[in-house]
Amino acid sequence: VTACFSPDGKYILSGSSDGSIILWEFSTGKEVRRFLGHQGNVESVCFSPDGKYILSGGSDYKMKLWEISSDKEVKNFYCDEVVYSVCFSYDGKYALSSDTKKIVLWEISTGKEHRTLSGHSESIHSICFSPDGKYILSGSWDNTLKLWDISSGNEVRIFSGHTSAINAICFSPNGKYTLSGNSDNIITLWDITTGKAIKNFSGHSDVVTSVCFSQDGKYALSGSFDNTLKLWDISSGLLVRTFTGHSAHVKSICFSHDGKYAFSGFCIYGERSQYTLNLWEFT
Repeated sequence: VTACFSPDGKYILSGSSDGSIILWEFSTGKEVRRFLGHQGNVESVCFSPDGKYILSGGSDYKMKLWEISSDKEVKNFYCDEVVYSVCFSYDGKYALSSDTKKIVLWEISTGKEHRTLSGHSESIHSICFSPDGKYILSGSWDNTLKLWDISSGNEVRIFSGHTSAINAICFSPNGKYTLSGNSDNIITLWDITTGKAIKNFSGHSDVVTSVCFSQDGKYALSGSFDNTLKLWDISSGLLVRTFTGHSAHVKSICFSHDGKYAFSGFCIYGERSQYTLNLWEFT
């Protein structure tokens, strides 16, 4: 299960391995709309900055643009490999997709490739734009993060130090730092300017699948295959709280924009797999 909050905080969007995408009302927990069209896993979903559209990427080699008001597919971006991660630019004019070894910057209006970024040697499972819109950050199973200049398409910096696959990355709200989560059960805080690791957050007992910053940049949230979420204090590096209750691997997490809530997605695999979103309140 992959999921995210809408820009206004009123809705939650989720995508799952049954190929469906569901829009949920945050206040009631009720399903509002369902988007059908992917054939296979929905690997990643995100809202446009104005909250009117959504992007989705899947194992069917497609990235899709949907209009929320009509629940219609507006555009289909044909990719040549599994789409692991998707992201809107902050001005809503471009979309990013990542696959086994490359990142593609797409022009939303035309559906055409604007630029391809190559350099990773393994699957790229997490991508994001910098808050100022000038850079792209990518995290790969080749154990590295890379920072790219959007205007030139050039690689600006490599962040090295992880000894296992990187599953998740996230820019800090001020754009000065990034978090990464890897298969060694570690979360690392990096300095964007120097490319140096500042500190590690250790406490998970299994693979870290997802990481995110709080909107004020003071806290980090992580999800893991150890079935827990953990809240960390960025300045001290200390564990603030562990959230237990999941009965399976945590696949995705997200802070609400006001920092009062978070949700997590997980899947119980079996003959009939169950996909669940949990909502957590910070007090």
